[in-house]
Amino acid sequence: MSTRIGTPVRLMGPPVAFNTQDWWVTGAGHTGEAPITVGTIHGEAWEHSIAGGNITPAKKYGGVRIGFRRPIDRWVIKRTITWMVGLCDGNVFSQVKSVAPDGTPVLSAPTHMNPSGPRVAANPVDNHVLAIGGNIVVITHDGQVFAHRLSDTAIGPGKPVPGARVAFRTADRWVVAGQARPGAEHEIFVITSNGEVWANTVHMSGGDIQEIGQSHRLAGPGVGFRAQDRWVVLSGGKFVVITENGEAWVNDILE
Repeated sequence: MSTRIGTPVRLMGPPVAFNTQDWWVTGAGHTGEAPITVGTIHGEAWEHSIAGGNITPAKKYGGVRIGFRRPIDRWVIKRTITWMVGLCDGNVFSQVKSVAPDGTPVLSAPTHMNPSGPRVAANPVDNHVLAIGGNIVVITHDGQVFAHRLSDTAIGPGKPVPGARVAFRTADRWVVAGQARPGAEHEIFVITSNGEVWANTVHMSGGDIQEIGQSHRLAGPGVGFRAQDRWVVLSGGKFVVITENGEAWVNDILE
């Protein structure tokens, strides 16, 4: 269980996600490479990596565009090397990353995940969409949590998850999820407008989400509370805060 937040450290390197056309940013849990992927309204995708105290120049993805049909395309989340794009009508499409011989990341053509299955996050009350393990998790405005189990080609029905409510307060600004370190339990992190960080442990068994633990506040400095903070993602076991001018700051998540 995560208990505290480390001191913020600025990453040196080129600016990240500072253009007006940038509309989604994803991280990658606790992996060592710690990629940050930025998607534009035109369907382009760009990938930075965190290496030591630096952020690398962006590599542009080849292949098929992703998430360019706004406002039909409503959200984008990442699960390992797969991105899922959710439409406003609840349909979901997936695109998989590969790497070309020259090192260029490449996105596959989209695959329709649920053509005859359940809709995902299609209701007006649905507020946040997260990837947790092999599940798509939907959190409603009043903090209820629903989990859709994923297979390679299909999405299961949304099942209510018992336990604590999550991210239902008006002060809750950012919601991210993942494992802060290898072997750790999955957690949902809720960051308020004044930078407080609250964590809910996600109790799982056999890949299914069984319960949401009670929230507890993490000690340490505030995260993502400044007016200029535009994005917060989880990557490499750290919170990555990106400002409107592209500065990237990281806070370790500690036991």
